[in-house]
Amino acid sequence: MISLELVKEWMKLDGDEYDSMAQELLESASSICADVLRLNSVEELEPSPVNKIAILYCMAYLFEHREDADHNQLKINLRALLESERKAAF
Repeated sequence: MISLELVKEWMKLDGDEYDSMAQELLESASSICADVLRLNSVEELEPSPVNKIAILYCMAYLFEHREDADHNQLKINLRALLESERKAAF
């Protein structure tokens, strides 16, 4: 859904030194967003613009806050961003 090139452009990364970290962050962010959306797997993520922005936002947050990430606040922000896309759960 999101290419490594787009990730590097979004995060303003030059060169190849962060490629493996960026790929791992992409996978982690996709998984976190799938969880927030209450999906069974990452494969169920639809390539909608809001989902892409949420994944890129999550990646940038995790990259910038490598040492002190507040995962609870991150999920609250993602829930607000993805509210219209979330599956209803009862």
